[in-house]
Amino acid sequence: MRARIEQGELPGPRILTAGLPLYPQDGIPFYLLDMPPEFLALLPQPATVEEALAAVQSNLERGADATKLFVMTPQRGGRAAFMRPDIARAAASETHRRDRPVLAHPTDIEGMRLAIEAGVDVLVHTTIGEGKTVWDPALVAQLIAEGMAIVPTLQLWPYELNRARLSQRIVDLATGDAVEQVRVFSAAGGQVLFGTDVGYMTDYDPTEEYRLMARVLTPM
Repeated sequence: MRARIEQGELPGPRILTAGLPLYPQDGIPFYLLDMPPEFLALLPQPATVEEALAAVQSNLERGADATKLFVMTPQRGGRAAFMRPDIARAAASETHRRDRPVLAHPTDIEGMRLAIEAGVDVLVHTTIGEGKTVWDPALVAQLIAEGMAIVPTLQLWPYELNRARLSQRIVDLATGDAVEQVRVFSAAGGQVLFGTDVGYMTDYDPTEEYRLMARVLTPM
């Protein structure tokens, strides 16, 4: 589709893709496990630096415009899988060597620190955790010093938590935490990018994303 648009055969937007994301070893998140087995078998889960480099090289050579790292993924039974720091660093370095950006899905604060250590360019999503999730000034300063941008996808959390049938109080608290994370990051001079999780989310209307971002970004 991208090639057909670029050749003028179809009208459409400029399409950029991160191709196949890299996951921790044996770390595909539980919410993807209902995907077709033949698709899951394609997802790279490097166990070594060499495997990570091969996955990045294959991805970019096949036309990806970036590398996306799932540095932390939630597993069944309340467990979490983390990408090894040396694997994340190697994947990011190889991507940067080819003048491409690196995106990371951090999930929680620990995943965020892994992303910082790896040298990621863009965080995709804010973070969530048990209880209140706060980005303290030192963490925000570190993000900004590293030149990292954030795509908040604030609409994702109420979407997910409502699907899990959690109480409205929990949904509101988690969403409020995410909004506050964006507020402190933006107020400190961080770059905030617009984006949604459409495709994973079945709600294609971006209105709520704009509404949530408008709570902290003035003017939009």
